[in-house]
Amino acid sequence: MKTILFTFAYDDFRAREVLSSARGKLEHLGYEALSPLDLKPGDDWAHSTTDLLKRASAVIAFVTERSPNVLFEIGYAYGLGKNLVLVSDMSTLPFDLRTVAAIDARSSPTEIAFEIVRQISRLESSGWQPEVALPKNLREMLEASVKRPELFELVSREAF
Repeated sequence: MKTILFTFAYDDFRAREVLSSARGKLEHLGYEALSPLDLKPGDDWAHSTTDLLKRASAVIAFVTERSPNVLFEIGYAYGLGKNLVLVSDMSTLPFDLRTVAAIDARSSPTEIAFEIVRQISRLESSGWQPEVALPKNLREMLEASVKRPELFELVSREAF
């Protein structure tokens, strides 16, 4: 199943409302919608969150508050090459994130949920391959570099 991870500050109740509204719509389309709220008490939060990020086909990040955790998760997802959609008051979006797909957080929760579903559908229709497993060892990485070279950054010898 394709997994969409929602990430937001723990006390962002508006983001929780959007998640609640979008979850049913996404599940109807065959997606599993998860958030850190799905973690169980006693889970190692940092380890579990990075596992969710690795598993996700796409990440919806609410940058409505300057949560260091959310900013870390955005960077981690970006580094993994995940499909990323930000929900933000566009005027407060950090300049280096302005190239990432974004939804205006000033819209109503229902409108934001609708736009999230639209963005995910657009990603999938554009040839997005939502379940790309990361190579687990050197052999898999080498095989993947031959089969899917677009997943690997080209670095010149001079860069080393």
